[in-house]
Amino acid sequence: MDELLNAIHAKEALASSDDFGKDLPSVLALQKKHEALERDVATLGDKAKHLTAEVKKAIETNPSRYIQY
Repeated sequence: MDELLNAIHAKEALASSDDFGKDLPSVLALQKKHEALERDVATLGDKAKHLTAEVKKAIETNPSRYIQY
C-alpha cells in the first residue's frame, strides 16, 4: 500500500511541472514524457483496483479482524 501511494505521489510531482517546452523539439520530448506518464498512471490505477479487491475480499472473509464494532 505504501509503495503504491509513494508511486502515485511521485507521478503527481511529475504531472505538476511548469515546463511547457521552449521549442518544437522540447515540446515533442515533453509529449513523449506525458504519454509515458499516462501509461504509468493507468498501471497504478490497475494496481489500486487490484489492491482494493484484495482488501474487500479479506474483509468479507474475516470481518471481525478488520472492522471494529
